[in-house]
Amino acid sequence: MKATLEFNLPEEKNELRLAEQGGFYFSCLLAIGEKLRQIRKYGRLSEGKIELLDEIQGFFIDTVENSLEEIE
Repeated sequence: MKATLEFNLPEEKNELRLAEQGGFYFSCLLAIGEKLRQIRKYGRLSEGKIELLDEIQGFFIDTVENSLEEIE
């Protein structure tokens, strides 16, 4: 199976870059998620900071999962 993406340049230059660099951006998102997990698991945080981190981590996970659902 082959797929061909076409872009109207220069108008769609940003869209082309996103398509070309998608794997890199996804790897960055995975690294951010892992860092949040490590901070939550191993960091010595006050209760207030834990609650804030949980909220940020929840938002991050929901955003990534919703974006992946849109792709499928």
